[in-house]
Amino acid sequence: MACRNFGRIDRGQELFTNTARRNAPASEYLALCLEQSFREIFSADQEDLQRAFDRTEVYLRMIATDAAIHAPETVHQAGAFSGLFVYRSGRPWEDTSKRLERQIMSEMVRAEEEWPLVKAGLFGRSYQRAENSVDKYVGQLDAARSDRW
Repeated sequence: MACRNFGRIDRGQELFTNTARRNAPASEYLALCLEQSFREIFSADQEDLQRAFDRTEVYLRMIATDAAIHAPETVHQAGAFSGLFVYRSGRPWEDTSKRLERQIMSEMVRAEEEWPLVKAGLFGRSYQRAENSVDKYVGQLDAARSDRW
């Protein structure tokens, strides 16, 4: 993937070569690459950009979980993906309703077939399929958080 944020590319490469422990180096690199594009789209401050990126990561993993269920030959997935949002949205002992993936899940349940990702054709345009995939992903994240903390 070519990083559009060329002025900070050395920082991105450092994420993979630095010996310091990183929680989510791939997510940090992706965030770095997408930062300029997100600024152009959202005209937002750093906190808003972070929220937009976190949502993007969750959506991508929900879609990847669906692909792993319905087209396993197309994706390699070993457990739950824990991006930067995991470190920003709650420990296992904190209120789970405030976690980003749970907020997105609530939005999906309220919207059902009108959920934008289903309407856009993802999840085979099926709310039930989306619900099953999202449930599985959220369960994987809960287990991953319990193992981590």
